[in-house]
Amino acid sequence: MARARRSVVILCAGLAALGPGLPAAAQEAGSLTDAAASGSVVTTDPAAVAAPLALPLRGTLNAAPPNSVVRPVQSAVRPAGRVDTLRSFAEDPADADPYAPLGLRLGSFVIAPEVSSRIVHTDNGTGASDGEPASFVATDASVALRSAWERHALALSIRGGFTEYLSGGLSEDPSFGTDVEGRIDLTEVDRIDLGAGYSIRAEDLSSDDVPAGSSSAPTIEVLSGTAGFTRNAGLIGMALKGSVDRSIYGASADFDSAARTNTAVAGSLRLSLDSGAAIMPFVEGGLFRRYYDRDDAGVSRDGAGWEIKGGVAVDTGLVAGELAAGYAVERFDDASLADLRGFLVDGSLAWRPTELVTLSLSADTSFAPTTLSGASGSVVSSLDWELSYLFRPNVTFTLGAGLTRQDYAGIDRTVDGWSLSAGTAWRLNRSLELTTTVRHERSNSSEAGDDSRETRIEAGLTLRR
Repeated sequence: MARARRSVVILCAGLAALGPGLPAAAQEAGSLTDAAASGSVVTTDPAAVAAPLALPLRGTLNAAPPNSVVRPVQSAVRPAGRVDTLRSFAEDPADADPYAPLGLRLGSFVIAPEVSSRIVHTDNGTGASDGEPASFVATDASVALRSAWERHALALSIRGGFTEYLSGGLSEDPSFGTDVEGRIDLTEVDRIDLGAGYSIRAEDLSSDDVPAGSSSAPTIEVLSGTAGFTRNAGLIGMALKGSVDRSIYGASADFDSAARTNTAVAGSLRLSLDSGAAIMPFVEGGLFRRYYDRDDAGVSRDGAGWEIKGGVAVDTGLVAGELAAGYAVERFDDASLADLRGFLVDGSLAWRPTELVTLSLSADTSFAPTTLSGASGSVVSSLDWELSYLFRPNVTFTLGAGLTRQDYAGIDRTVDGWSLSAGTAWRLNRSLELTTTVRHERSNSSEAGDDSRETRIEAGLTLRR
């Protein structure tokens, strides 16, 4: 009862933070990274360990849900297209969606606070092959601040989460993340993009880099910075981007993960053909280098890699998004480690055949580092789709499915997974939303005794302004 009361107190405190304020122009408080340009490709974050099941593409430094695998935080060669989500709030009329949050006006900025709480029951609390049932309350709070300027743009996001287990014997799981992004409009066709972020959370217990039987997992801290220059003039567009990521692994009560601490540096160049048509082809290439603080059992896992891909960006009114394919290679300084190489398919597309139906498709390929003995890493491929039906202006039904495959280099090990989900979202007004979700996941590993499955049911309440 004490734990339940504490969760209620957290939620009530969040409600107070939402407090009354002057409504601003309508704009959904989403990720600071454009969905069509956030597909991870070759990851440089060693936190991207065994991904047993399909997970959607997501932006940089988003807080991961409980028991999920930490996905690539920063792609080594991330698409450097225009970040449309940093547009001014004034571009979206307040009456575009009668159930969209309005935000709070603060001078030339708009603040969008949000608090959510979910009650979850799962038959596999750790996501491992021998996981036990667990119930928990997950509370998340966030504040997004965006500029409402005609030129330039600035966006700040702060997120925090706390998972309190009511059963299952698992420890509490806090998380925190913040990021800032800015756009400097040099001219009508030239701009500079800058970004920085920080996040901390516990690694997933089902990770292959967490020893079997561990009751607690180490923390993962990620500090990232990005800078880019984009020019959209004439027939050929150019986007140049660089990034630095620092991933710091802590120690748990069972083991020390400091050997995985590393720093990654990456750069990419994209050239696009803009003829004014609804379909814009592009080519993109990049290089990256990863440095570990120390060797792992006498093995140097420092390495360098490259990738090249081609694709199209589409915006026909019915179909919007981006899809690309290519090839990537990562070579390691230690000759005992096999090269990581593979074909890439990544991007996301949304098709809206009617006013009520939206079908979303996303693909992702990433290189996931590891410290497993004999393995140099793995190639993780995923494919996800979601069907959304607007039953009423404020009621949405969703169905989703996903497939993943993780193929290790240097050892004979593969992990295949699939997932199915269904959910409902009921927006009572601009500030209050009720959600329910049912999800089933399965992971089949070539390693004996490493298969897992999980079914979870959750109900949530979200409050936003």
